[in-house]
Amino acid sequence: MAAETTTSRASAPGLVAVGIATVAWGFSAVLVELTPASALVIVFWRLWIAGVLLVALSALTGRRITWAVWKAGIVPGIFLCADMTLFFSALRHASVAEVTIINALQPAVVILAARPLFGERVGRSTGALTIVALAAVSLVVLGGGLPSSHHLTGDLLAAGSMLAWAGYWLASKHAREHVEALGFTAAVTVAAAVVVTPILFIAGQTPAHAKAGAWIWFVLLAVVPGSGHVLLNWAHRFVDVSLSSVIVAANPIVAVIGAVALLHQHVRATQVAGGAVALAAIGLIVWRSRLPASSPLEPTP
Repeated sequence: MAAETTTSRASAPGLVAVGIATVAWGFSAVLVELTPASALVIVFWRLWIAGVLLVALSALTGRRITWAVWKAGIVPGIFLCADMTLFFSALRHASVAEVTIINALQPAVVILAARPLFGERVGRSTGALTIVALAAVSLVVLGGGLPSSHHLTGDLLAAGSMLAWAGYWLASKHAREHVEALGFTAAVTVAAAVVVTPILFIAGQTPAHAKAGAWIWFVLLAVVPGSGHVLLNWAHRFVDVSLSSVIVAANPIVAVIGAVALLHQHVRATQVAGGAVALAAIGLIVWRSRLPASSPLEPTP
């Protein structure tokens, strides 16, 4: 019997970028919980602040955002707006545990789509390790106890967010075959901001519907998770999506750590054990998928 081959590939700089993005995104749920504003207002300011900063950074670094780049950002921007709006809204209707565990299922959608879209194949053992990692992440999130009541609206919003997040992931991977990362992320963010603006007003809200103390959280949401989008979009050229999606599935572990540090929540031994198993499984997946030094996906700039 021929030995199994796994074709998921990654370069070391790409893996580092995805890892940092995972940590940055892990704090999203905690920051949203700390922000005294509605979900739509949070999305509005988070996107417009990040969009302005990214466009300015692109200009300062000599990058010209051409029409081709703006056009490439439209579809991913729509997906990103849908993801953020649904995710932040889900956190207002259901527990962080429910929302994050549903979003952690995103790798299953990405892996299914990666082969027909990008020709990526996942071996049996890598698939088994992915299942172990997702199960362990579930233990981290739910190890603190099941939610006291079932919130169907929040669960449905979280499921929609997960699908939109997968769409953003795949659309960005496709676009990054033709455009550079920083300008593309700026275009995506501005596109998402443009989409959410009429939605905010149609919902009967305005950008001013926020308390004074919310501004620091708006900026943190724009800068911290926002930097993760730049890193991830850069890494798409160097890491297969079937691998990067599994790595980012670890962000609920970061969310739990953030909840302990910032929300003063307690962690149980089962959660610690689940986190250790998840990180070990993801570590094995990364180790199996690493590229030889002589054969990167493409030269690192």
